[in-house]
Amino acid sequence: MKKVIPATLFVLLISLACAQTPQEIFLQANRQYEAGAYEGAISAYENLIRQGWESASLYYNLGNAYFKSGKTGLAILNYERAKILNPRDEDIKFNLEYARASAIQEEEKAKNPIREFFTGIYNLLSVEELTIVFTLLYFSLILAVCISFFFKSGILRLLKTALGILVAVSGLWWAAKIHNVSQPYAIVVKPDCSIRSGPGMEYTAGYLIPEGKKVLILRVKDSWYEVGLKEEGLKGWTEVDKLEKIRNY
Repeated sequence: MKKVIPATLFVLLISLACAQTPQEIFLQANRQYEAGAYEGAISAYENLIRQGWESASLYYNLGNAYFKSGKTGLAILNYERAKILNPRDEDIKFNLEYARASAIQEEEKAKNPIREFFTGIYNLLSVEELTIVFTLLYFSLILAVCISFFFKSGILRLLKTALGILVAVSGLWWAAKIHNVSQPYAIVVKPDCSIRSGPGMEYTAGYLIPEGKKVLILRVKDSWYEVGLKEEGLKGWTEVDKLEKIRNY
């Protein structure tokens, strides 16, 4: 006589058989986006993020879907997240700048070619890539030092000097990236974000931050953030739900 599968086990087996892989969910979300079903695409992309998946493509596509839905702040938030993972991607950079311009959050400024050059160099590698580069250079330097105990040559001395310089430069570059990424930056995701003189509605509102603006979180008190705006040289308090952190650690 055949054994009967318990009802709960049967339901579990059916659920597992019907479960979609993350790749299938991602492709389905892409199809929804292409069909103009932006809210459905957003829901699917956000579902993947809640499951712990993270990639530049995922954040980039989510940013596009939010932008098409008219939610510019959330679009900029996800473009920023995508840029951290893939700083060299030209599409991410273009869409981020375009979304910022659409939010009218920045005035047109004369570009400083020297600053633009060093910013481009700074954004060449992600934190993960710099970690690999620094580690390889560091162990190469250690290996060269060990070899120099047994062999003496001018070329080896030159190699050690070059590796020492590269280790120092990559180490400083890596430390700067780590410091920048670890800062509690956030994006304004609501259009009515006022800066107040204190953590409460009873305090005076003296400045309205445009949606999509990037701010630095300085302190947290109850349901309020104290934020700093570097370019404007301002700081003040706003409600927690007006902002969303770029990185949640």
